[in-house]
Amino acid sequence: MSLGSRVVADGDAGAEVTVGYRVEPYVRYFGLGPASRRENEAFYREKTAWLGISASKGLGSVTNVVVDLVFSGVETEDPGAHESPSLVSRFYASLPSGYDSRSVGTEVGFSLAIGPEQDVGRSAPPDLVLARAAVLKSFIGNEASFLSSRVELQGSLRLGGDSVGFLAVRGLVQYLEPLGSDPLAFQRLLSNSGPDLLRGYADLRWRDRGIALANVEFHWGIWASSDVLGPALDAYLLTDVGQVFGDPTAVALRNVTLSHGVGLRLASTRGFAGVVEFARSREGSVVRIRVNRMFQGSRRETFRGTTSAPGT
Repeated sequence: MSLGSRVVADGDAGAEVTVGYRVEPYVRYFGLGPASRRENEAFYREKTAWLGISASKGLGSVTNVVVDLVFSGVETEDPGAHESPSLVSRFYASLPSGYDSRSVGTEVGFSLAIGPEQDVGRSAPPDLVLARAAVLKSFIGNEASFLSSRVELQGSLRLGGDSVGFLAVRGLVQYLEPLGSDPLAFQRLLSNSGPDLLRGYADLRWRDRGIALANVEFHWGIWASSDVLGPALDAYLLTDVGQVFGDPTAVALRNVTLSHGVGLRLASTRGFAGVVEFARSREGSVVRIRVNRMFQGSRRETFRGTTSAPGT
């Protein structure tokens, strides 16, 4: 659950306050790094609370900047008897740092988006450059503060004169650099979840300090309303490649995952509706029904990169 209020000072500036609380009763954990094994799947409960304040400003016709301050707490605990095995029973000999405790910190971040004003709607996603740098100061004595850096690029190529026929490509790299010798709390680490999916794998299948991935989609139209503002349905082929890593030197071809599949997207110029996707990887098949975007629709959207306070 989250509540937010946005104030627009003028056409190029605004401020937003968001507060939220979320309980996820059964969160997956497979271990850390690209060598984690599917058969080590375990579960834990996670509670997240956050309060965020942000201010945005348009600079010219194609650039938007955001400065934000986020206070957050992420607590982990045993999931109870309804889902097993629990993380503590599966990884009792090597519990991750931060388990069965609360990670509390304040993050100050700066985001930059370069690209056109355009809603993803029925059309191809716009060409965008998205970057974010943030520092999270931990309030827990044995938990490291860290610097978070992220760069994301996306673009599309229209095929012929059909506005729904297009090739879309998205790539990103994000890394958390500890400030000090203490370990990062595992609940703050990056994973394949939210918009950063590897669609042939379960959410949270991979987790570490860094993530690098690319998503490619080839779309073609199936049906469109005669109303130019109405809904349209298109199908697409998808391919995802990527990996998590604990150190940039660990990025290697042997650790890269590959998945492919098909999807259906329902959208309109009035707003995005959702997708159904089927994807396969070396670990099996995954079906997803999503209403969140992987490709951002406008440079003025709230930056969707993985943040230290999920949901902000």
